[in-house]
Amino acid sequence: MKKFLSIFLIILFMLNFSACGEKSGEDEPWYNLKTEFKTDGQLYTESQVSLPNQLWQTPESERYDVWDVGCAKGYFIKSVQETWAFCLVGIPEGASEENKVPGIVLVHGGGGTAYQQWVNFWVNRGYAAIAIDTEGTIPNEKTYMNNANRSLSPKTPRGPLNGGYDDIEKPIEEQWSYHGIAATIVANSFLRSFEGVDKNKIGITGISYGSYLCWQTIAYDDRFVFAAPVYGSPYQQGKDTSWGTVMMVGKVAEYWDDANGLKYNNTPILFFNSNIDKAFSIEATTESVQKIPNSYMILRNGFLHGHDLGGLEVDEVYAFADSICKNESGLIKFITQPDGSDFPSVEISVPKGVKVESVFAFYTESETLNSDTKWNFVLGDFGDSAVSASIPGNAKYYYINVIDERGLEVSSCVVEFNG
Repeated sequence: MKKFLSIFLIILFMLNFSACGEKSGEDEPWYNLKTEFKTDGQLYTESQVSLPNQLWQTPESERYDVWDVGCAKGYFIKSVQETWAFCLVGIPEGASEENKVPGIVLVHGGGGTAYQQWVNFWVNRGYAAIAIDTEGTIPNEKTYMNNANRSLSPKTPRGPLNGGYDDIEKPIEEQWSYHGIAATIVANSFLRSFEGVDKNKIGITGISYGSYLCWQTIAYDDRFVFAAPVYGSPYQQGKDTSWGTVMMVGKVAEYWDDANGLKYNNTPILFFNSNIDKAFSIEATTESVQKIPNSYMILRNGFLHGHDLGGLEVDEVYAFADSICKNESGLIKFITQPDGSDFPSVEISVPKGVKVESVFAFYTESETLNSDTKWNFVLGDFGDSAVSASIPGNAKYYYINVIDERGLEVSSCVVEFNG
């Protein structure tokens, strides 16, 4: 009977789709693309963070070729308070004033640095890339994305190391977060100074602490055309994860979990997380998508936490970037969200030339959502414009993943079961 009801509801959705949402395969831009950018200074000015306008100008720079690898070339660039940050820049062969390429700012996580692997990876995809160090360090001959090898920067003064908010009682201008955001902004300014880079097609992605800097930076720097934070998001305070606990200490959340700045930013955002991540809460990922316009989410089942994983093995980030910067097919979009019932039917929109391959509904019997939560799944049904699933009666929470024929998946919000 449920199978029959599933088919019946999908048919109803298909018949009424044109009246209630986007049509599949429209030729107009797949995401709500930015057409206007604030380029002369700070966008969000209502917080206690005040960043100098000089960060939006091309910074002073010095070549540092000690760790040049492949297309990745080393530089020191001047950041806030006269400090110097190390970065690696790669420009695709053939990029020029007449043949501009899109760009990407790459922000490492805690204990990391600027990674040549990451830069060369994106250059090979046709992007100019800059990997910025945000902790006053540089790579060494043993530095790869799967380890924590790095050295203190020889160029002084350098920004502070990331101490996990142990500097929260200091003035904001002396805290690591402030310097990390500033370094990320000036990295954008430096990448834009290369003549072969399209200034209107520069995105940003970050891993772990870098994902935190990613969404913080776009609140202040409006020059990004897309953002893809991997693992992290706002609204972590009080959630059952390590990050949620840290955000309860002192003024950390007041200063650094403030998502209000994103209400002024219309940058398309793709939030990616794992459903077992120890650091960042999937409840926070859901809340971010619910509250931040033009944002989307992916929850990867069983995905682990790491620089190499989050930087090199999330194909959806590349598809998201290519859809915005190269006008290629984007990801499937959820037009509506599950309602918590035992048999949700959810409206989706599918890019032109793309087909749905499968649907999974992940559910848990646990009352608590954290890294120890056990997730089960059931197969769902799909049509051209809707997906559905039969959720077991013992579920406490669930969400739906839709996978297309390219192997790219997207997720609905996590909802509490009320069936």
